Amino acid sequence: MKKLHVLFLLSAFQLSLFASGCKLSVVSFTGPSCALTGQTITVYVAGKSEDVGDDGVTLYGLILQLPDDWEVLSATAVIAKMPFELAENTEYEALYTPEAGYKIWVGTATVTFRGNYTGTATVEVLVGKSTGEFNLKAAVGSYRNEAWTTDDPAGEFNFSDITESKYVHTIIVNYSSIYVSKDASCGGNIPCYASIQDAVHAAATGAAILIEAGAYTESIILNESKSLTLQGGWDSSFSTQTSNTTFIKAPKAPQGSLTLQMVTIMP
Repeated sequence: MKKLHVLFLLSAFQLSLFASGCKLSVVSFTGPSCALTGQTITVYVAGKSEDVGDDGVTLYGLILQLPDDWEVLSATAVIAKMPFELAENTEYEALYTPEAGYKIWVGTATVTFRGNYTGTATVEVLVGKSTGEFNLKAAVGSYRNEAWTTDDPAGEFNFSDITESKYVHTIIVNYSSIYVSKDASCGGNIPCYASIQDAVHAAATGAAILIEAGAYTESIILNESKSLTLQGGWDSSFSTQTSNTTFIKAPKAPQGSLTLQMVTIMP
């Protein structure tokens, strides 16, 4: 499994995550524009905290909208060079309404210092199996006046109403593995192609193209700036690599790079 680090830059807002008597706000939410299924990513959410005096705050939190099949692996905020772990809080997750196909993750921390700060939080997320374009969204909240509230966007609990660009990061997820068999069955795996060249065109950079064992006479050319791995020798169910795949013609890569595994090129 590959790792792609996408930081959650929660500027002061993370700080406020830990600052008693602070109000949090989000400045921006950024990260990678593309990822592969099964990768681990992180994201940047820049923000700030404003010291509003002692208002009884006991808990601060980060609220994220993520696709249904994604999983938060860890979440840590660093404020004034001090790290704090954000622990999942399912009680507050239940207060929010995600958009269709998404879920809510809330991470909270109890901290007792005040001031106007900036900071950085890092949230590692495991990307699921679904592909397409996804809108990740971020908000921040706190427990004040004996109730949990969303500090920014103020009072908002419905993520379909959170549309301003500073709260949203869009990411396109592509398949990490693509399959090739001459009969285009690929043992039921998807996406499946009958042509290696078609798979090369379709694959995103970093993907592996799994090719059923056998001899292939087609010309294979990569003429795009991406890196791909051609893995040969797979059995018809694509569960094991049983032998080499034979290419009658050597693949060419005028642009990008091709890595060959379990492949024999005929002289």
